[in-house]
Amino acid sequence: MHLRLRELEIFGLKSFGEKAFLVFPSNLNVILGPNGSGKSNVVDSIRWGLGDQSSRNLRISESEDLLYIGQKGNNLAWVRISLEMEGASHKEDGATFEIQRKIHRNGENEYFLNNEPVRLKDIQKFLAENQIGTRGFTIVNQGSADLFIKASPEERYIMLSEILGIRALEIKKFETKRNLEQIRERLKIAKMKLHSLEPQAEIFSLEQQKRERKVKIEAKLDELFIAIRGKRKFLLKERIETLKAEIVQTQKQLEVSEKELEESSKDIQQTSTQEKLSELRKQESELWKERSNILEKNLASVTTIKSKKKITAIDFVKEKLNLALVLEGVDEIKKIIKEILKHIKPAEKNEQGNSVTKTNLEIQNEIKKIDAKLEEIKVKIIDEEKREKEEREKINQKLLKFKEVQNKIFELKHFEEKLIEESKSIEITLNELKSSEEQSATQEELGTLIREEAQLKTELLRLGDINDEIIYKGERILKNLKVLQKETGDLDGSYTKLYNLLTEYQDKIKTAFDDGIKKINQSLIEYFYKLYGGTAKLTLRDEKKVSKKTNFFGIEISVSGVHVSVEHPQKKIKVLEALSGGEKALFSIALIFALIKISEPPFLVLDEIDAALDEQNSYKFSEFLKELSKKTQFIIVSHNRSTIESADILFGVSMQKGISKVFSLKLKEALKTIEN
Repeated sequence: MHLRLRELEIFGLKSFGEKAFLVFPSNLNVILGPNGSGKSNVVDSIRWGLGDQSSRNLRISESEDLLYIGQKGNNLAWVRISLEMEGASHKEDGATFEIQRKIHRNGENEYFLNNEPVRLKDIQKFLAENQIGTRGFTIVNQGSADLFIKASPEERYIMLSEILGIRALEIKKFETKRNLEQIRERLKIAKMKLHSLEPQAEIFSLEQQKRERKVKIEAKLDELFIAIRGKRKFLLKERIETLKAEIVQTQKQLEVSEKELEESSKDIQQTSTQEKLSELRKQESELWKERSNILEKNLASVTTIKSKKKITAIDFVKEKLNLALVLEGVDEIKKIIKEILKHIKPAEKNEQGNSVTKTNLEIQNEIKKIDAKLEEIKVKIIDEEKREKEEREKINQKLLKFKEVQNKIFELKHFEEKLIEESKSIEITLNELKSSEEQSATQEELGTLIREEAQLKTELLRLGDINDEIIYKGERILKNLKVLQKETGDLDGSYTKLYNLLTEYQDKIKTAFDDGIKKINQSLIEYFYKLYGGTAKLTLRDEKKVSKKTNFFGIEISVSGVHVSVEHPQKKIKVLEALSGGEKALFSIALIFALIKISEPPFLVLDEIDAALDEQNSYKFSEFLKELSKKTQFIIVSHNRSTIESADILFGVSMQKGISKVFSLKLKEALKTIEN
């Protein structure tokens, strides 16, 4: 449903020094009055009340010119426009809307929607959503009917956008694009922050992983500690039993070895022949001494020999005999006696002529007896030495065995001590492990656990200490990182959503504009032909060409251009600029009616756009108004008789004491009254 203009209330604006109140109950309303009465100020009031900011459109040089400056000059001016849903009663809730705009002499503006303070932007958005605007063809001022002709191709695009209801989409597109830029910037900042935090978060993450690993290792070490103690306790108990058995066995071996040692000692004592050999050698020595004594005692038998050589031999023998008597060793005695005999024999030979005495023979016999004994003893000594050698070998073997037994006993005792020491150590360890629960195990299993424990302890040392400051700061960094990651994700999602929405708006705008141009051209051809006899067509600039940026109701958008081509069967005209002034006016009116027919705006305000029409075209103009007023409400400022006659209600404006006054007349009722 469309919104209709229901009421207009003006105070303090331009020539309206006093409050003026206009009600528009019908769809075809005409405002008339003499020149200078202020009837165009009614149009300016509607335009200003709907939020127009253009000084050119409002016909002022500065905002202060809007305020009434008569004798009762005011510091405040305002306009209230009441709109209602077509076909609804104004008493129904939500059926009426009021827009109010105020301006103070200091230039400050206030805006209200249904008596609630709002921004100009909110007013513009509300009007755009209801196909109402202050640019385009909602309000056409006096002298601006040819505005479309004079406008640039880009400005024509904007005008048509408003007429076709694209303005609301353009605003949404602009806001979406702006939001998209804002989100892109926020996303850029968020990602920069995210990138700056990621290295710190990585450090924290590594430290956190290290702490978690350390906690796991410590927990595992606790488990291993309990398991190792339990298994060690089990194995130590087994070991202590084994040790006890080994100690008993060792003690038994010691007893056997000690008996062997004792027997070896007795054997060594019983088999010794050293004393016998010593006795024989002693006997041999005494015999040799005896033999020497005999020789010394019987030296007198040879003293009668006077020769010098004999005396010398005797002296030598005496000397050697004395030496032999002193010596103990048999071998030395033998050696000396042999030397004596060597000296005695030559002396005896020198005295061969002499008789041998009885004494010498006796001495020789004694010596022979002694030599026989010596020979006998010598044989015994040789036998005994041989026996001694054999005995010594046996003794050496027994001594070797003796030493082996001794070493074995030493080793057994040492081993026993070690077993006892180990047993005591195990007992101490078992005492320490008495609180541990015993766990059955093999030595291999225990070894595996101990190696695992050692590896974990090594890893624990390699991990080192935990930096609590990094953990503390890292938790905050991670928290911020998660917030940023969520924000970035949300922004990414919003960006994608807005980008898709922007694409959707662009597609809708293009589709709506293309469809609108086609429909407008159909109606434009119809109305232009009726008024002029030729054809006219609007064309959109090739999309491949770069569009221009322009201001569109306070927003910067990129638009394409709209061009006009015209044809007349009797004239060689192709472009709009080739038309005369009257022909351009007819084209403008044809375009206005074509746009009205296609877009069906809620209401239109037309300010003397019919002034240049002749009587025939004025009639056509009034007929077009009657036809289109079935769906669109018109407020027309006009002096044209045909237009005035077509009106349902007339509003007269007059100037009284510098103040514009307004009165209304229902034309049909007035005509009936006159006829009656």
